[in-house]
Parts: sequence; C-alpha cells; structure tokens
Amino acid sequence: MKHLSLLLLLMLCSIGILQAQVELAYCEDIDHGFGEAGVIYTPYVQFVAEDLTPYIGNSITQVLIGMKSSATNVTIYIKNNPHDANPLYRQTISDGLTEGWNVINLDTPFEITQGKDLAIGCRFRGAESNAFGFSDAKNSLADQILINQSSKWTSCGGSLCIKAMVEGEHMPKHELAIGTLPNQRVDPEAESISFSTTVRNMGITEVERYTLQWSIDNGDTETIRYDHTIPVNGRDTFELVIPADYGFGQHTLSISIESVNGVPDEYTGNNTASCSFTVPDERFTRRVICEEYSGFWCGFCPRGMVGMELMKEAHPNRFVAIAVHGGDALEISSDSTYTYAPLISRFTGAPSCTVGRRLQGDPFYDIETLYQLETTAENHIAYSMTAEWNDDASAILCHATILSDQNLSGAHYNAAFVLVEDSITGHGYYQTNYYSSSSQNYSGPFYGWEDKAYITTDVIFMDIARGCFPSFDGVTLYEGDMEAMREYSFDYILPLPTTVLDKKQLHVVGIVIDPRTGYIQNGLNVWPSGEIPASIEQISNDLPQQAKNTYLFDLSGRRITHPATGQPFIRAIR
Repeated sequence: MKHLSLLLLLMLCSIGILQAQVELAYCEDIDHGFGEAGVIYTPYVQFVAEDLTPYIGNSITQVLIGMKSSATNVTIYIKNNPHDANPLYRQTISDGLTEGWNVINLDTPFEITQGKDLAIGCRFRGAESNAFGFSDAKNSLADQILINQSSKWTSCGGSLCIKAMVEGEHMPKHELAIGTLPNQRVDPEAESISFSTTVRNMGITEVERYTLQWSIDNGDTETIRYDHTIPVNGRDTFELVIPADYGFGQHTLSISIESVNGVPDEYTGNNTASCSFTVPDERFTRRVICEEYSGFWCGFCPRGMVGMELMKEAHPNRFVAIAVHGGDALEISSDSTYTYAPLISRFTGAPSCTVGRRLQGDPFYDIETLYQLETTAENHIAYSMTAEWNDDASAILCHATILSDQNLSGAHYNAAFVLVEDSITGHGYYQTNYYSSSSQNYSGPFYGWEDKAYITTDVIFMDIARGCFPSFDGVTLYEGDMEAMREYSFDYILPLPTTVLDKKQLHVVGIVIDPRTGYIQNGLNVWPSGEIPASIEQISNDLPQQAKNTYLFDLSGRRITHPATGQPFIRAIR
C-alpha cells in the first residue's frame, strides 16, 4: 500500500509538471487596436534563441491572440524569421477570432529546438478597423506586421498581443528573468540614486524569495534579498537605492540574479542587467531662474509672494526668485535700457511667472512642476559669477564665466545681470490682498495673509527687480566655437539706479541667455563682497550738482568735473 501511495504521488507530480505552462510574451494588456477593415495583415512577434534556451526540449502547445474586435480568414504561423517564405508550422482557425483573448490549442505541439529564433504570426482580416490588439509597451521584436496585399511591412508602435504557452517534461523550475535598467543622469543635489526594474517568473515553481547581486564599475559586489511572492508567469518590481557619493562622470551599475528560493537560477542568460548613470560636475548644476510678475494693485499677488518664499525654502541652492513689478511704484521705467517691459508684455495677468524664460505658469499652483521640468532638462552650460563693490560702492563689479562640457560649433551666449533688492517696506507701498478675511473674495486661511488688511501696508517686499543690465536680452558674453571644459569670461560694471533704497539689501542674479531662443541656460544669485561707505550715494546725471563739499566720480572711482550726457556718476559728500 505504501508503494502504491508513493506511485500515485509521483504520477500526480508528473502530471502537474506536464500541465504547468510558461507564457512567452511582450504584451500585457490589449490597450489599442491596429489595422483597416477588410485588409489582410500578418503580425508577428519574435523570440530570440537565447530567450528560448531554458525551454529546449519542451513545446509550444497554445497561442493566445488578443483582439479589439472580431476577425476572419485566420491562420497561425510559426517561422524562424517573419520574413521566411515557408513556415515551420501552419494552422487554420476556422472559427475566426473574437474580441478579447483567444486561446488557440495547436493541433500538434511545436517543439523548441536549440539555437533557433522563433517568430509567431497570425494572418487575419478584421471586420472593423483597429481589430488586432497591441499594448503600449514598445518592443521592436513584437512589432512586425506584413500588409499582405502589398507585401509591405509596417509597425504599430507598441507590442502586438501574441503569446506562446510552453509546457513539457523538461521545464525549468527556478527561472527568473530580469528586465532592463534605464540610464540615468543624477541630480547634483541628490543624496541617493534609485534604480527600478522587474523580474519575471519564467519557471514552473512559485517564487517566494530571490537574491540579487549588484556592483558599481565592476567593484565590490553587494547582495540584497527580496522576500516577495511571484506566481508562475508573474512579475515583481524591485527598487535598489544606493548613495549618490560617486565622483562626477559616468558609472556603470550591474545587477544579476543570484538565487531563486534559495537555489541557483537554472538559466543565467537572462539574469543580468546593467545601465550607466552620470554624476554631473557640480558646476553644471542648472539653477532655476523664476521671474514673477506682480503689482500693488493685484489682489491675488500675495499668492505669488508665498509661492516664491516656499520655493526658496524648499530649494535654497537651486531656486532663484526675481519679483518684477508692473503698474506701481516698484515698476522699472520702460524708458530705461534695463527695463523689464519685454517680459511684462508676455503676461495677460498677475500673478504669473516664467521659469528660464521658457516655461510659464502660476507662481504658486504651477511653480513646483515648472521647477521639476527645468531641473530635469539636459544642461551643458556651467555658470559661475563673482560680484564685489567698487571702492566707493557706486557700482558692482561683476565677473561671469561659462564653460561647456562638450565642444560647440558656432556658439552664441549673452550675459545679463539682474539687480535685486530685498526687505523693501514703508514708503507708502501697499498690497491689495484678496486673501484678507475682510475681502469679499475670502475663501479661508492662506499663510497668514488672512490676518492682514484688504489694503495692507504690513508687507516686506523681497527679491524686487531694480533692473536687468545692460538690457533684458543681455550683451554678448561669447560668440564662436567653444572648446569643451574651457572657461570663457566676461566683465561688467553694474551701475546703481536711483530707485535703490538700501545698498546693503542688494544682490545680483547673473544669467546666461541663448539669444537664438531667448531662454536662460543657467544663472547664479550672488551677494556682492566688499565695504559700503556710509557717506557715498549714487545719483543720476539729471540731478543738480549740490553744495560746495560735493565731489563727482565716474564708476571706476576716477574724479570728474562734468559728466558726459548719459554717463552715470556718483556723488561723494564730505
């Protein structure tokens, strides 16, 4: 009786192994349909010999076809290559195909042999347009379609819904296949790097745990274990997080499957994935220059002011705010060469903002999204700048430097310097405040603005633009061929306009502009170094010369008697 029980158990296990199926496929879901009504097509998916190696000696017993609508004139083909004239296997489907997944049992199981690619196709005529199913997953091996009438090939742009079911007596028990790892460009401020891909259970045993090994640049190997359950034909997504403390440059990550359920994976040909990740030189950090349009008259503009402060707090090293006022006492005169009128003309209302003079949106609701778009954009221009007061604090001496991480032919970059003043309050300045609890627009608390008056003077204005010098579009910083990693520099003397209230609250935002697009490529926020003499103040040359103890100097500090028309100068009172 014991021998009989053992025999029955062995028979049941053998039947279980024979009935276990592994699915070979590129398509997961039937997302879309392909084809014109009444036209005959033959779509193919191709499985390369390497992927078929674990199943040598076993057979394809079923083919699954995913349809968006019904089809007739259906024939299944198996070839080594879609372009082969004669199929290895052919089977006519007399009942046609219906919407959804169609399971077709092969009349004769097709044995998988060593060293051969296999292509599985399905000839059909759709009753309606977009009959044959395909998924959003893109794979060139699953996107080959013959237009039979014209003998031309086309594609769908995804993965065709054709699956092969494999079974037999020699199926692998412990077999995982790893997915692809995309290359990455690491943010210079990142403290860690995250990599994610999938493993697929291609064996006939449920996976309860698996172990991966990984290394950087063929260095020391690290091991990590995942206690995840993966059913037969199922997938698992894993994430590997490593410190971002590798030096700048390109590095290679390699990940391989070490074991499945505590035993070695039976086939190693699909066990390894690798990718490169680039840690950029910190000098190439893209800083986000946000120019925000605002005004005293604008009741919703406290929203923009809050948005700018929140972004500076969240991204102190990358986010640079410039508040550009229009229609009030803080507006820069449109008659000046350093006006912001070209930017203001782009907006239809306030508050609004541009990021890098490329993206536009709301400075509160949209700004984080705009920031992420700007920081993830590829950047090849590094920018650095120094700023210092001249001897009598009548001007700021700016020194800007750019370099590229690649050779550039016919490059052209402009430099501009935005003078910004902080902590402006009083002087009769006010802010209309729709977020005040006394406003008819009041809709609830908003960062303390609900406690301020509808017309409030309890405001400290920050990041106020006093001018974009020498002009909004800047001046040529460099034009010509650029050699990779070679520095190109530009000096500029930034004069102080008479609107400045407190020199101690001034800083300079240097920006580099591509004049062909008008976009800001990079920039930097710098507070000038040096002393500010208390007895020196700047005036413009349209002011009268005053007092016997007044001396005039040009911006280099040289004493002059009569300034030329339009020449900025400073007055020293002694």
